[in-house]
Amino acid sequence: MKQASTGTASPVDTTSYSVSSVFGSGDQIGASGWYAVYDGYGTSVSVTGLTQNTDYIVQIFEHNGVNSGTVDYLSSTATNNPNTQASHTPVTYYINYSTGDDLTGDGSAENPWKTFTKAYQSSTGGDTIDATGTFTWTNADETGDAGSSTYAGFIISKDLTIQGQGAGETIFQSNTTSDNASQRIFTVANGVIATIKNATVRYGYFNGGSTYYGGACIYAGTDTNLTIDKLDIHNCRLFASYGGAIRALGTASISNSSIHDNLFSHTSYGS
Repeated sequence: MKQASTGTASPVDTTSYSVSSVFGSGDQIGASGWYAVYDGYGTSVSVTGLTQNTDYIVQIFEHNGVNSGTVDYLSSTATNNPNTQASHTPVTYYINYSTGDDLTGDGSAENPWKTFTKAYQSSTGGDTIDATGTFTWTNADETGDAGSSTYAGFIISKDLTIQGQGAGETIFQSNTTSDNASQRIFTVANGVIATIKNATVRYGYFNGGSTYYGGACIYAGTDTNLTIDKLDIHNCRLFASYGGAIRALGTASISNSSIHDNLFSHTSYGS
């Protein structure tokens, strides 16, 4: 794989190349800019470490037998091999629970969608969701949350920025009251980079379970990078776990935020 729009690779017979799905971390073919990203029997690989809105060219080589115990390469080209693709250009999607429409909207500022579910399902890693209004996971049209069986709330499994218009204008909650809450608000899955800012996060709940353990309003798993800025996090309820409001197992940065009036009990730890 190479950061370019044209060209072909020329791997050297009897040479083995160490691979990495992080672009630029695998072995390079000489000084050609071609890096090995995958070796195996699978049909796909997810490559990270790419520059946004940039062309990359990919070429696949089959093994063409062995020579004195080392591999030779079948170097002939074919249709779409090599193939050029542009990396993703981040997009901002707009949602407004009062004025938006998931059917007729297009996610633009002028014609927003209604639900967080619609924006999340339409987004790609690196995008931003710009939200206005109150988003409640128990509402019938918010179908993307994991539900009360796992307490997970909305699972964020791709790199994402979630931004509101201020604590008084944008609210994320699992229910309309704290007493009726049955799940947390956001679960940031392992390895994800997430920013949540300029909003209220409230009325979360966690009470056990072996997956995504702890964090009544926000949980961030291992190897995550969580940024919280200008959030008002309150009335989160935790039982028998860790993190009355937030539990972060990776890297976390919290600034300009208020965390208050959260409840933990029954051998729970931390606010």
